[in-house]
Amino acid sequence: MRLRRPAVIVSVGMAVLAAGCTDSEEPKRPGIELDRTTASGGAAPEGDRGLPAGPLREQWRADVADLPNPAGTRVEIVAGQVVVFSDRGLDVLDAGTGRPRWHYREQSRSLTDYTVTRDTIVVTTAASGTVAGLEPGTERRRARSTALDAATGRTLWTDDRTLWVSDDTMSLEQQVALRRVFPSAKTGTVVLTSTDEKNPGLIGVNARNGERRWTWAPSDAAGAACEFKPQDTDGSLLVVEADCSGMYALDPASGAVRWKRATGGADKVVTRDGATIVTTYGAGGGNLSVLVGADGRELWKLSAGPLAAEEIAVAGDRAVVGVADHDSGHGLRMEFVNLRTGKAEGRADARTHDGLATGGGRVYGVRQWLGEYETWGAAYDPRLVPGALDVIDPVRGAVTTVPLPFALDSRALEALPRPVVIEGDRVLRVRPSDTGLRLTAYGPGEAAAPVETGGVPARDWPDACSLTAKAPGVRSREDLAGRPLRLGRTSIPHWGCRVEGPDALKFRIGWVARTTEDAHTLLDGVGGSEVRGIGDEARLVKGELGYELVMRAGRFLVAFESADTSGFNRSVENAVAKALA
Repeated sequence: MRLRRPAVIVSVGMAVLAAGCTDSEEPKRPGIELDRTTASGGAAPEGDRGLPAGPLREQWRADVADLPNPAGTRVEIVAGQVVVFSDRGLDVLDAGTGRPRWHYREQSRSLTDYTVTRDTIVVTTAASGTVAGLEPGTERRRARSTALDAATGRTLWTDDRTLWVSDDTMSLEQQVALRRVFPSAKTGTVVLTSTDEKNPGLIGVNARNGERRWTWAPSDAAGAACEFKPQDTDGSLLVVEADCSGMYALDPASGAVRWKRATGGADKVVTRDGATIVTTYGAGGGNLSVLVGADGRELWKLSAGPLAAEEIAVAGDRAVVGVADHDSGHGLRMEFVNLRTGKAEGRADARTHDGLATGGGRVYGVRQWLGEYETWGAAYDPRLVPGALDVIDPVRGAVTTVPLPFALDSRALEALPRPVVIEGDRVLRVRPSDTGLRLTAYGPGEAAAPVETGGVPARDWPDACSLTAKAPGVRSREDLAGRPLRLGRTSIPHWGCRVEGPDALKFRIGWVARTTEDAHTLLDGVGGSEVRGIGDEARLVKGELGYELVMRAGRFLVAFESADTSGFNRSVENAVAKALA
């Protein structure tokens, strides 16, 4: 069967990007050879749009080819551009079409750090090669920071100081195992580090012109071996952990200290829209989490045994706080905190997200699986094929979970590059290959109910055991579900089965898509290796409990919990495929 191809597929490589324009008036940097193109036009900010709780529609696909190490890349959406940061530099695409806009590379130099504002990208680069045998600080003295206009790629300014976003100068390629956070600069202030090793400090500069706005160092840092560790922030506050003095929150516009706390060995510090979660993990599960307001007031506190706040997003005057609860069957719960009163006004069970994003007054979180809200205990876990998008209304304290139009494979959500990027009303799927990245952009599609099943009614889901009615050698069948699968208000019975014959085999309905093409896309996302001769197509993938076979028959996906596709297992798989044909 020939499957429909997406409307727009573009390839981004050396040859394609070379079609961009160059600017002879760009400032030349002594000793640094540039390979770059620029673009015309202005920025197209995303605004405060958000995603509705409903289906997503594919808008475009693009391949970014010939990357030195795709697993070490980072992807951001800035001013209407998709920016791919890699060891070779920046590749920039139009977020609306996927077509190439501009690129920037410094020959024989590697990208070590970056930060972004609403319209500017600032990168730090260093001479490529090993640092072995160099005097301390040599690699930093070779570093250079460059500010680029996000829409055009034109150089705005350069500086010999480094960005204050990390405490090392490893290239992105060397940071593959690190899920480092590269903080944004929400107010347009970029922070550089002082080059005076005897008087360490931070320097706030205007991201657009490089002009100094302020300098800062704690009073007891002068002459001391004091390092300033950056924390995870969206740039609304700059939270600094000074190992010689404590933790400070700086106003990014002025450098003024908004609050100070004793360091106390904080393990998790996350700032969003001026609200900061500070979590310390204690021995024996005695954890402590505090929500600190922009003025330093403690708004909310959690000190309940093994619970720990690990993520936060702010929409209006509400904070959504993700609390790890590893003693429960869910692994996470969300607290909805009123930032004016400090009271938790609601709670919802959840699973761990790959961070939280905001837009249009809502909060969004991506999870690997659908069908995780029930505490199944010893019962059969559905582990449905599509990835899940939690659409969170912090005012009502409500969570609606909708299927993503793609699967998230067995790689952890913490893997690099980040598998899903959400900005405004756009979802970007990022998949690395051996030589590049495949980017697929999605936007809001046509409304369809029930939203939790992608618009497919519960009656379209087959009775799993009944699919084996004509399977030879089956002596018994057992409904594994125990109770219906609940996706929002939709109840789906009989979605798992165990058959007995010469052997035993468990399987479950992995998903029922609206179309054959949608089911094909979902199967493609599970990864694994192709297995021929079973259903319309099938893949052997590493699941949560070992290898399993995921088969597509028309618009139905079925997961068989065995890597053995011969003998009795093959006869059951073929019978299920024929019943669904």
